Amino acid sequence: MRSFLLGVFLYVVFLVPAWAGSVAGTGGSTEFTQILNNGQLATSVSKQAQQVANQIRQIMVEIDQKMLMVQNLQKLPAAAAAIALAPLQKDLRVYTDLYRAVADIKAASQQAAAMLQQRGSEAAYMKLSPKEYLAQEIALAKTRGGNYAREFDRDVARLNTFNEKSVALAEATKNATKASGTVEGLAALATQNAIAGSAMLDMAQVITEQKAAVAMKSQEEQLRIAATGEQTQREMAAKAAQEAADKAAAAQFKLEQPTWWKW
Repeated sequence: MRSFLLGVFLYVVFLVPAWAGSVAGTGGSTEFTQILNNGQLATSVSKQAQQVANQIRQIMVEIDQKMLMVQNLQKLPAAAAAIALAPLQKDLRVYTDLYRAVADIKAASQQAAAMLQQRGSEAAYMKLSPKEYLAQEIALAKTRGGNYAREFDRDVARLNTFNEKSVALAEATKNATKASGTVEGLAALATQNAIAGSAMLDMAQVITEQKAAVAMKSQEEQLRIAATGEQTQREMAAKAAQEAADKAAAAQFKLEQPTWWKW
């Protein structure tokens, strides 16, 4: 069942819209929208994880209170107290592990969402299909190295980290079913996490395949692709700097207006 859902998700959400268009084709905006949608999916995981984390904390507080009540029963024999505390201690360990897994997936999903937002925006600005954009970024990392390589490796690591934390959360969620109490929103988080984790895993695989494809190109072709990407990134940086300067100038003008200045 999971493999079927994964196939449907990747086909509809990522693979079809992401690879079907051309540089200036009519499907371009849809491609970029779908990349950003994957980022929004990761964001939804982060938000759901925050809600679940709050619920887990509340349950852990309640367990601590019950344990304290048992420990405060002075007339209760030590053996009886140990028997009463054992299931509470077990539940506390389970929920501690679950909380850690939820916190990890929250952080990983936030990083993945930010990366996808940035990469999707860059691809849209360059008017490149995701496949062409990816080839360009790989060529930059390969031929220029330095910050280009570090940034590319960092983003791939973020995808891999998301997948690792997704697996850990699935395991912690499974163990939580053996504990007493119910965590509100955990089922929804598990579903969102499974879908997002599968998407990130597939994206990492696509990157691996694209790296192999770029490696097969001639050195001259790789340098040409990298040079184009480098020039575009300089243009993007200049545009961002100009927009920041314009915004600062507008704010300064507004601050320096006399109080009587009104239109």
